[in-house]
Amino acid sequence: MSNILLDLGTHNTEGLCDIIKELNVQPNDESWIIHTFEPNPILDTENRVKQLVGYNITLHKKAVWIKDGNVRFKRAGKDGKSQGGYVEEIGSDRQYSDHYDEIEIECINFIEFIKQFNEEDNIYIKMDIEFAEYNVLEAMIESGWRKNIKILWVEWHGTNFDDFKDKPQMIKDKLKDEQVVINDWR
Repeated sequence: MSNILLDLGTHNTEGLCDIIKELNVQPNDESWIIHTFEPNPILDTENRVKQLVGYNITLHKKAVWIKDGNVRFKRAGKDGKSQGGYVEEIGSDRQYSDHYDEIEIECINFIEFIKQFNEEDNIYIKMDIEFAEYNVLEAMIESGWRKNIKILWVEWHGTNFDDFKDKPQMIKDKLKDEQVVINDWR
């Protein structure tokens, strides 16, 4: 049995470091396997991950999505390094006020990715994937929720928009019988 930490939307490891502390993951603890996902190639994520010495971390330079392939990725911030980059398919009409550019990136089908872990593994997920959390979580629910997901931290985006304001509670209601702790992330 392993403990699996999946950090979706790692940026520069800020949230990963917080979750490692919260879960009391210690360096060189072989019971923990960590996978991080960050598709923005101009971030310094790789070097930041290397600074977390002693942790078993695999960095995936891909977006978490509901299919494998490539997608358009909209970056934000004056230099494209804002945490606000998102997959265009969530709504091509959305654009952050500090829009920087769009690039093509590789994405993974998260539902298929998570199937590699054993049912005995304890899975912990931090999800900060800029609006994609709704599509990914709905797909996870539809495909059959993994009972071994212990804690899910989600940053719910767009809750000030009419089309998203009720979605977090709708998803939480669908998961109420799944024995998963759902925490709002920042």
